[in-house]
Amino acid sequence: MDGVYQYKKDAIYKRISDAFGDRVEVEIESIDGAVKVQADDLLEVVAFCKEDEVTSCEMLHLISGVDYPDEEKLQVVYHLESVSDNHQVVLKVDVARDEPIVPSLVSFWPAADWMERETYDLVGVIFEGHPNLRRILCAEDWEGHPLRKDYVLPAYYHGIPNIFFEEQMTEEQKQLLYGDMPEEQRKLIYGE
Repeated sequence: MDGVYQYKKDAIYKRISDAFGDRVEVEIESIDGAVKVQADDLLEVVAFCKEDEVTSCEMLHLISGVDYPDEEKLQVVYHLESVSDNHQVVLKVDVARDEPIVPSLVSFWPAADWMERETYDLVGVIFEGHPNLRRILCAEDWEGHPLRKDYVLPAYYHGIPNIFFEEQMTEEQKQLLYGDMPEEQRKLIYGE
């Protein structure tokens, strides 16, 4: 099975490489392999992956964001899937941390809507052309993007203490937060 999977993966990525030449960079070393794409070429590569008879990716399985602060970049990773042919195509787009803009894929797959919003919310990638790009997990007025490696968790949010900063809380604040909860139960729940 591994040999068949490897052959199929190589053939799929060769097909993409042949279609786009030096506009893409194929990485075969990892388990699923990947194709690195420039943000400007993303929509064309996605259209090819969706419509080509060999790649035939009918489904967007996952979008995630990765922070590489030492390289001053964010990476957006797309997992496309061909359910009919049982294979995946992984696309990676690198963008500058200070200008993290990629085109939205909502026009290809409506499921991209919430995935892009999550990646925007937690990592700070801006999906150009998204119909409703706003936070989905954090509050609308939340500052920063929690999955960036330089993110600093605030000690308070609207006057509510963050339990990870318990040492900064007054006894009154601890009483408000924990009530009469026994210390053993608090440690079990909050992992102290």
